[in-house]
Amino acid sequence: MKIMFSAFTAPTSTLGAVTRMMALAKKFTHEGHTVNFCAFGETIGQLRDKGFTVHEMPEPTIFGLPKVISDMLANYSYKAKLPTKEGKSYGNLWQFLFFTGHSSRRYLLECVRRQKEACEELGADLIITELDPSGYICAHLLNIPIAATYATVAKKDENSYFWKRTENIVNYVLKHFNNNSWISLHDIIYGKKVFKLIPSIPELEDAPQNENTCYCGNMLETVRKSSVNFQPEPDKKYIFCYFGTGSISLDTVEKQLPRALKGRDDIICYMASNSIRREYNIDNVRFVNFINAHALLPHCILTICHGGLNSITQSLEYGVPVLSFPGPIFERRYNSEMLQERGVGYMGELSDFNAEWIRAHLDSSQILSANLKHIQQRFKEYNGVDTAYNRICNWVESIRETQLL
Repeated sequence: MKIMFSAFTAPTSTLGAVTRMMALAKKFTHEGHTVNFCAFGETIGQLRDKGFTVHEMPEPTIFGLPKVISDMLANYSYKAKLPTKEGKSYGNLWQFLFFTGHSSRRYLLECVRRQKEACEELGADLIITELDPSGYICAHLLNIPIAATYATVAKKDENSYFWKRTENIVNYVLKHFNNNSWISLHDIIYGKKVFKLIPSIPELEDAPQNENTCYCGNMLETVRKSSVNFQPEPDKKYIFCYFGTGSISLDTVEKQLPRALKGRDDIICYMASNSIRREYNIDNVRFVNFINAHALLPHCILTICHGGLNSITQSLEYGVPVLSFPGPIFERRYNSEMLQERGVGYMGELSDFNAEWIRAHLDSSQILSANLKHIQQRFKEYNGVDTAYNRICNWVESIRETQLL
């Protein structure tokens, strides 16, 4: 097959989606398929460094604003607090697409135009994406199947203002390409020619598995080079700490985390953040720009994070319990609540991030060991990228056989 991967990244986000897309792309390439990417920004260089052909897409900006203003807002977002009470969930996928500029009329039209040209040039048989609206639209325009990563929280607030706004803009773009029949956003995102790939396990999700839906566990590929040459030290235990936007600020981490580990000379914590430009230590907390979690997690007794899917699933795959501080962001709260319900970690509110609360949960791996072993085994059973690859290929073949295309 000839496959176009659509790599979604947001002005304020990390590369979580790209790590999943790259892992799957490497598998398809290894199995003899032709793989191209549509991407923008720093992702282009990272993909080309891995040997992929990349078609350059326009770069989105927050609210579709000029890039210089968008960059200022993106930098501010690391410290910004969302307007909601503690303990409440805020936002949905469609609002997120609006905020990141991916559902901007001008941006989406240009992105679809370029991606459609790239797919036609490749002769694509399949599109694979994560959250990218232009990928879904191209699949519809070109009448080819699309596989997309999925989480049930994505269906939150269907028919809300931002859902309807996205639906109107999608149909505006379709009309531009002479597709004048109105189509519902639901059919574009969840229709018969859309395969839903869930990079998790059923215990951490709500979606039923069927012929169009597949759980695959973890499928992650390291995108960036680690700024740390990690080597485990004898008789030391480790903690992996990572926070994204809208969660715990770096200033708060610097104050509370060393206090929480005071007197625990047996523990070393690595705190990783994109905002850290130079490495430094505060007591037994090491502040770094990026560290390879695959190298660190086998030696960890705990992960402290913002509730992102990769941080949680990757930790649990290694049997490491998680302390999650998601703040109000809807997806992270969902992930964190599932984590706590399954007894493999704890969810704290932002105000809980203090030395006393953290210290009380440092030895969670001992308390939660039985649940952690069960979940770790379940990740092994779902077998990651191999399962995803096989199910996608079988699904595409079934579509061809039933002549739905």
